[in-house]
Amino acid sequence: MDPVTALERLGGAARSVALLERTTRRALTAAVRSGKVLQPARGLYVLPSAEPDAVARAAVGGVLSCASAARAHGLPLFTPPRTPHVTAPRGSERTWPHVVVHRRLVPSDGHRTDVLRTVLDCLRCLPLADGVTVADAALHRGLVLPADLAAARDRLHPSDPRRKHLLLVDPLAMSPLESLVRVHLVTAGLRVRSQVHLPGVGRVDLLVDGWLAVELDGHAYHSREGAYREDRRRDRAALRQGVVVLRFTYEDVVRRGSRIAEDVQRVLRLGPPWLRPRPRRTRTLQQDASSTTAVVREAPQCSVAAPGTTERPATRWRGAPG
Repeated sequence: MDPVTALERLGGAARSVALLERTTRRALTAAVRSGKVLQPARGLYVLPSAEPDAVARAAVGGVLSCASAARAHGLPLFTPPRTPHVTAPRGSERTWPHVVVHRRLVPSDGHRTDVLRTVLDCLRCLPLADGVTVADAALHRGLVLPADLAAARDRLHPSDPRRKHLLLVDPLAMSPLESLVRVHLVTAGLRVRSQVHLPGVGRVDLLVDGWLAVELDGHAYHSREGAYREDRRRDRAALRQGVVVLRFTYEDVVRRGSRIAEDVQRVLRLGPPWLRPRPRRTRTLQQDASSTTAVVREAPQCSVAAPGTTERPATRWRGAPG
């Protein structure tokens, strides 16, 4: 087999032991001399187009793991790994610059850890919300089953924090945005339900305390004109049922996701609008020097200034017979 084809089938990078099972040393030497194959280290051969993850995996002699494996499985990551993560067998000593190497025996899926091990690794080495997002996506896509996660949780040591983290996983999550925001809300102590169906509205992303709907607007869908109008119709229909809708954009979640819980808590402290006390109108009596006249002072009414002017809203007064 041609060395280039052999490397392509091996993921773009391989050790000579694996590569010579598919090609000859003579053909490999010729490919290196022609520049079609690179040799960055002794016994290591890579294609010029090989990804850094593939080079790291072959150099260490292991499989991609943690966030690198999640990316290889196509699972969502809000925080892509800055350096490749590779898991090598215990007892191996190979390293590679700028690579995080884990030494343990793990089930692999070709050049990466299998999905279940990847989920457990991400819950260990990623921030909590990011790790749960990976687990939600794996469940929602059917790559792992709830029973698999339950069995894995039972095998963890009682002091392992992942036992608690796995309780936050929700297969109903429809997008990474929902997963990220839900974790922030739940860890803030709020009661949250995912994908709740409201008559005449459809499903809302998250329902907090039974009356506050949190909707996450991804740019790809919600920026369309038809989707924009439909969102407003749904908001009105929800309000008629006593559900207030609070919307956040993709940028809100990614740039200030941890502060969304603060915004939701502020709204919850105000309570449902129909339970808030209405402001009272105050009445004052003023005695005129010449005649007794009751003057009723009403609440200020706003007036709109004409364009280009600086007119300020005035307080209206009305005299009432005494």
